[in-house]
Amino acid sequence: MQTPNILFTDKLIQLASGVGNPAFDKTAGADLHFEGIGEDIAINLYRSSWMARAIVDEPAHDMTRAWRSWTGDPAVVDRIQSAERALRLRGKVHNAVQLARLTGRAAIFIGTGGNAALPMPAEITEGGIAYLHVFKGSELTGQEPDRDLSSSNFGGSIYYDYQPPQNGGGSPDAVRIHHSRLIWFRGATEPDNLSAGQSVLQHCYQPIIDAEVIMAHTQALVGEAKLDVIKVRDLASTLSTESGVQRLQRRYNEGLSLKSILGVTLIDSGSEEWDRKQVNFAHLPELIQQRLEIVAAAARMPVTKLLGQSPGGLNTTGEGDLRNYYDMISGRQETGLRSALERLDTLLLAHAGADIAPHAYDWNPLYQLDEVQAAEAALKRAQAKQIESADKTNVL
Repeated sequence: MQTPNILFTDKLIQLASGVGNPAFDKTAGADLHFEGIGEDIAINLYRSSWMARAIVDEPAHDMTRAWRSWTGDPAVVDRIQSAERALRLRGKVHNAVQLARLTGRAAIFIGTGGNAALPMPAEITEGGIAYLHVFKGSELTGQEPDRDLSSSNFGGSIYYDYQPPQNGGGSPDAVRIHHSRLIWFRGATEPDNLSAGQSVLQHCYQPIIDAEVIMAHTQALVGEAKLDVIKVRDLASTLSTESGVQRLQRRYNEGLSLKSILGVTLIDSGSEEWDRKQVNFAHLPELIQQRLEIVAAAARMPVTKLLGQSPGGLNTTGEGDLRNYYDMISGRQETGLRSALERLDTLLLAHAGADIAPHAYDWNPLYQLDEVQAAEAALKRAQAKQIESADKTNVL
């Protein structure tokens, strides 16, 4: 007996209800289609939409605003911090993270004053870093793919060309940069190319457009919150002649003048009827709030952070949402920034003449306690120490 071929899928099909049957279920043929937004669209959205700007800027700001604290000899830590300030490292990292989130990827170029096309020396002397520059990923064109599996740069390019902008005259020569002089930062993950990146606005684009459209339509409704409707007998025949149009315009211009003077509307009781239409705005705030919540969810940030305001409502603090958000930012600092900065920090420590490990630092806490919370935390720590001392005394 021949066994029939059976096709197994993970799609729910129910014959009784018609679920999954294209003849009855309108979602049976639905599919997700990817439409990438280019860098130009992302930049234009960032320039024109306050939501897009907040989605790009706020996490970049939060990832770098508290910065980090090095551990070790205070004199050595002071030299490292002085080197960071002189190179404006925190600002450069902030700009690189910001550009990577906006365009997909960005790079910090480590300038040593030598030939940029040559590999970075394995060791640099104290004061060996002259400057740091930030580039958008699109400003650097990869040359000669690196196919060496043993290389940490595998999947990237051995060289990158930077084309300076034209300032009149002819096109300037491209500047060649060796990959070892670049520290890369990436925005969202690009599944087809992990060495590339994707703008974080890619998955926020449609929610932002939807929210902007809703708010624009709401704004348009404000101008028509009150609409006067006047029914005129034989309007069609009146409008069919030039004299009739002029007579009608003169009639209601004079009527508007009387209304502005007397505060009343005068109509012909025999041939006109007047009515007023009011627009109901009762559910519009909820609709706008829902759209903003969808945008915030797509951006992985609280609505209060997106709007830049404290949460409203009775007994509403938003503290839990902010803590979850800051936990996410802390995770990105560890998995993203720390690994990206490791090679740069190795060179930074040599530049500062500091003989400590490049990972010997902690990210400063992002969530700050208010005075009441700080006092309560201090009280609990004091009580815990008091209980611990009492237990030791009882044991002795």
